[in-house]
Amino acid sequence: MISLTSAFVIRRSQLSPILMNDQGLVSQFDKPFFLLIYSTISRLTKLSIYPLEEHQLPVKKYLIQGSQITQDTVRTILFILNKVVSTVLHTSGILIENQEYYYELYLTNLHQETSNSLKNEILAVPGIDFLKATEILLHDESHHALSEN
Repeated sequence: MISLTSAFVIRRSQLSPILMNDQGLVSQFDKPFFLLIYSTISRLTKLSIYPLEEHQLPVKKYLIQGSQITQDTVRTILFILNKVVSTVLHTSGILIENQEYYYELYLTNLHQETSNSLKNEILAVPGIDFLKATEILLHDESHHALSEN
């Protein structure tokens, strides 16, 4: 199974080394945690940084795979999400590889029973074959943040 992105949650104090001491990039966000999502394509790496409050943890990543994911499928998935989730932090867009379609979502603050219900509803959408839910953990401060994953 492929993964479109990698991610981890860090404390605000861990952000400085990643931004090479340019705190101006996130100084307007007085949040204790940040979600870092990165993807590498060819010779480029894209890094997205999302400020988080403690009540938004844990962050869940949903990797959805199917034989027919269309814009209508994505709209249906987003309709399902809007019923139970207040915040979709990040979406990957649709990736097609070897005639399989992949779509990733990052969501905040889901309870286990909501997560299970959400998983079942999404798997019932026509064209969806597989869904993997992963909790994005707080990165251990004793390791350099970009050396993990």
